Amino acid sequence: MSALHDGALTGASVLITGSTGGIGCAIATLCVQEGAVVFAAGRDEQKLSSLKDELGDAVQVALGSPGDS
Repeated sequence: MSALHDGALTGASVLITGSTGGIGCAIATLCVQEGAVVFAAGRDEQKLSSLKDELGDAVQVALGSPGDS
C-alpha cells in the first residue's frame, strides 16, 4: 500500500538525482504516477533516455558527468 494517494503530487516539481537506477528510478516513477513533473538527473545517458521513454512527457532529464563537481 502506498503512503501517497492518487494525484498527491499534482502540480509539484521534483528534482531527483541518481535517477537512472535503484531507489532514484523508483522514486521518479512514483512521483510521475502521483502527478508530479520530474527533473531526473544521472550520469548514464542511455538509462536517462530509457527513463524518459518509459515515463513520458512528465520527465525532463539532465545528464551529468563525474567531473561536474
